[in-house]
Amino acid sequence: MKWNIEFDEPNGFLRAYQSGNFKPADQASFLSDIFSSQFWRTGLPLMIDYCHLKMANIGYTEMLSSVEFLIAINKTLGPGKIALLCDDDEQFGIGRQFQMIALINLDREIAVFHSGRAAIGWLIGQHPAAKTANV
Repeated sequence: MKWNIEFDEPNGFLRAYQSGNFKPADQASFLSDIFSSQFWRTGLPLMIDYCHLKMANIGYTEMLSSVEFLIAINKTLGPGKIALLCDDDEQFGIGRQFQMIALINLDREIAVFHSGRAAIGWLIGQHPAAKTANV
């Protein structure tokens, strides 16, 4: 699994990309790298782009592990938004499951999007989507 983390300066949010085959052992490293990156600050809007990630081996245990990681750093996350960009139906379904589990315990809004444009609009407050967006 590969990833890249960059700051979208014009729109004021952090964008993290993943690609390749999902590996549960790499997921914690990916999440750690986001929140230890030079760009991260508490409350910053975050988009995680899964469009190039093969998710064939993601199950409930892997999802729960990722959610538990975020719960453990909830104070570092702070309030704000996380957009999950998933451009196919399988990814979108997994993203929605993640959203439902995470919303219970995080101080952040989480929405899942098929469209990068809609995700960015929601992150920066230019999209009318609710917390449970199905865009």
